[in-house]
Amino acid sequence: MGRRNLEQLPWRAARNTYRSGFRRPPEIVKPGPFSERAAVFAPTGRDASIAVDLLREAGLASEIVADLNSVEHALYSGAGLAVIAEEGLLGADLTAIASWIVNQPSWSDFPFIVLTRRGGSDRNPAALRLSELLGNVSFLERPFHPTSFVSTVRTAVRARRRQYEARARLEELNDRQERLRFAQEAGGIGTFELFADTRMLSISEQFCRIWGLGDRSSVSLAELMQLVDAQDHDKIMTSAPELTTSALQYTEYRIHRPDTQEVRWLARRGEALPDGITGNNRFFGIVYDITERKNAELALRERDAFTRLLINSTTEAFYAVDTEGTTTLCNASFLRLLGFSDESEVLGRKLHTVIHHSHPDGSHYPVSECPIYCAASNGKPAIVDDEYFFRKDGSRIPVEYRTAPIVVNGVLQGAICTFVDITQRKRAADELKQLNATLEQRVEERTRERDRMWRLSGDLMGVRDISGRLLAVNQAWTTMLGWTEAELLHEDFSSLVHPDDRENSRNTLNELASNLPAFRFENRCRHKDGSYRLISWTTAFEDGQLYAIGRDITRERETEDALRQSQKMEAVGQLTGGIAHDFNNLLQSITAALEMLRLRDAKNTTHDVERLISVAMTSANKAASLVHHLLAFSRRQPLSPTPVDGNVLVASMRDLLTRTLGHAIQLEFVLADDLWLTLCDPNQLESAVLNLTINARDAMPGGGKLIVETSNVQQSDEPIGEASELNTGEYVCFSITDTGTGMSPETLAKAFEPFFTTKALGEGTGLGLSMVYGFASQSEGHAKIRSEIGRGTTISLYLPRYHGVVKTEITEFEKSPELRARLNECVLLVEDEPGIREVVAEVLKDLGLEVCVAEDGLAGLAVLESGRALNLLITDIGLPGMNGRTLADRARALYPDLPILLMTGYAENAALANGFLGAGMSMITKPFPLSVLTEKVQTILRPE
Repeated sequence: MGRRNLEQLPWRAARNTYRSGFRRPPEIVKPGPFSERAAVFAPTGRDASIAVDLLREAGLASEIVADLNSVEHALYSGAGLAVIAEEGLLGADLTAIASWIVNQPSWSDFPFIVLTRRGGSDRNPAALRLSELLGNVSFLERPFHPTSFVSTVRTAVRARRRQYEARARLEELNDRQERLRFAQEAGGIGTFELFADTRMLSISEQFCRIWGLGDRSSVSLAELMQLVDAQDHDKIMTSAPELTTSALQYTEYRIHRPDTQEVRWLARRGEALPDGITGNNRFFGIVYDITERKNAELALRERDAFTRLLINSTTEAFYAVDTEGTTTLCNASFLRLLGFSDESEVLGRKLHTVIHHSHPDGSHYPVSECPIYCAASNGKPAIVDDEYFFRKDGSRIPVEYRTAPIVVNGVLQGAICTFVDITQRKRAADELKQLNATLEQRVEERTRERDRMWRLSGDLMGVRDISGRLLAVNQAWTTMLGWTEAELLHEDFSSLVHPDDRENSRNTLNELASNLPAFRFENRCRHKDGSYRLISWTTAFEDGQLYAIGRDITRERETEDALRQSQKMEAVGQLTGGIAHDFNNLLQSITAALEMLRLRDAKNTTHDVERLISVAMTSANKAASLVHHLLAFSRRQPLSPTPVDGNVLVASMRDLLTRTLGHAIQLEFVLADDLWLTLCDPNQLESAVLNLTINARDAMPGGGKLIVETSNVQQSDEPIGEASELNTGEYVCFSITDTGTGMSPETLAKAFEPFFTTKALGEGTGLGLSMVYGFASQSEGHAKIRSEIGRGTTISLYLPRYHGVVKTEITEFEKSPELRARLNECVLLVEDEPGIREVVAEVLKDLGLEVCVAEDGLAGLAVLESGRALNLLITDIGLPGMNGRTLADRARALYPDLPILLMTGYAENAALANGFLGAGMSMITKPFPLSVLTEKVQTILRPE
């Protein structure tokens, strides 16, 4: 029964009872007599009293406990061992005792002595399980010998005493380790041991905190090396293949913390200690953060560098000495002025005998009398304004110096001396003395020089007061203008100025009196003989008087005018020669074709008549085009300005420009959004764009890119271009840009000149760009060229903005046979050229119109005043006597609703924006095709 109960004890549950929180942990008292007492439990017989008596006789403490609960209480109260009879354990609940045994401290191994029956534990499986449960257990078979029993108990007591001693040593060690840990944490010191064979480190908590590794007890050297800054890897000797005893010598390096990503400076030191067991070296070390120290050192170095920079940047020299006169500090100016190459030649030396050994008179200068030494030894400051310091080479320089004591915390540390070289000051003082000695003589010499210049100068020199009266004049006034000094003094200067120049001269001189510089202005001054000389004046106003120098530039200006006239004549000659050359060629074609027609008529044959007529018409059209180019260049081309949408006009030319450029040149349009309207002749604008496109094509023989661009331009007060006459305002800009050969500065300067061309003979007239320039100027705009050799050319047209709206174009009137029947109105034709008058009259009659002709303006006026009913007036503008424009005004007065068609080949006033054409007036430009005249007349006279 008892054996079965022992076999069924819950051993595992007993071991885990405390872990589930069932009982409190064992409390171990301090070592002493009470901690060595034996708790004796024998529930039957006299075994308990016998055991206690034996122990008492042996001098060992003991007590009898009544049951297992008392045994448990003895364990918790600090008993040294337990003597338990085997029968006290049979069938008993040993859970509490087992829990206490399991949870006793690591240093404790509580001894149990179990009194068994004869047969021993080796034949009792239950006893073996008790051994497993109780741990440190000794079995003593009954009946036992008293000596054996006492010996067993003494052995258990000695073992328990050694456990308490071990606990004391552990507590002391733990205390030391705790104090060390606290010191390490307080000092920010992390510890480690490096194992050479595995390259692993056993690390402390503070080590982890310093490196930002988190809570861990070991780390590999490779992992740490990944955190070390790459520039500092060579400082980590532990990364070498073989670890030497110097591997942990002191070093400093940077790491990148994995937790905060910040860069920190660390210091590491350690040593290799031999292992007494293995004989190998063990590597122990410490590491601590020195970032703040490094930052402080950096700040100190920067502050020292800045201080040194300040010291060496000042031109004032200074040096410092201690109380014994030994030099402790100097700056670059000190070394430079006294000829030392480096501060090592100065620092640590007593310099009085080197740089300050003599008085200015050459006598010996004792160190005891030196103000610098006195300031360093007794704290007395001094200022000395004229003494000498001696240079390294023995030469001397005059100096002014100040010396002051250096006192730190009330203790005199030495003195500082600052000084400057006064060589220039002394030289200036000497020169001033010499100047004062010779001042009167120099003043007289300067006065004579100025009087000589006043008398001999060929330029006008004069002084006048603020009212304009002349106070002084030189001899040149008589030589240049014929007036004597007596005639000029106290006369009003404005009386000599040309009446047309007086106001401008007065305004300029008033500005000068307001302290505004007028370096140069011009006016005409009257000669005594009544003629005028052009004078260029340079003036200055001072102390209420005007000082002036004038130079006669009359001949210079005449020469400039003559040169400009010569240049104009040269241009006219070039223009005339070009016109003659081209017109002779065209007239030759026309006259030759007409001559051939006359020969064909004489032979009564029509062979080649159509071809000859075509040749004559082609030449005539070329002549008309040449005239248009000339008129555009001269800005007298008759224009028909209308509101134009530049984007629409340019876009409509895409096909024409594409065919003109060919396949080798890429065409691109860059059209501005919300482009303003402009007022111009759309046909002339198209012609200008086409001409510029052709020029661009010829500049890209190998192909390229051409960009047609439109934009709005707000013109400021600064003109566009260096010689532009473009007024301030709003303009529409048309730009043609090519990637061609570009122009040189010389070519660019002549690009707008008539008949100037870089093309081979016969390939161009040289009027294309001049026509474009003339059209832009006549339209109150401007043309500008930007070009660079090898980088292409941009030519821009600036035309004024129009603030109205685009008018709807009039649809062409259909020329039908019925119209001819309806056109029976009377037309007055006024033309002074018989041939034109005859042909135009025939055309009008062919339209079924009645025609009245007049050969000049007066004859035409007579017809108008006759009261005859007229439906249309057609008149040339350039009539002899009364011109066509005046005749139109007289006709409008007599016939307010009479339509008027003006013909012109040369419009003197072509600025149509200024109102050249009145209401109900139209214009047609000579030479014109007869079909255009017919269409124009039909448009005017067609019924609504």
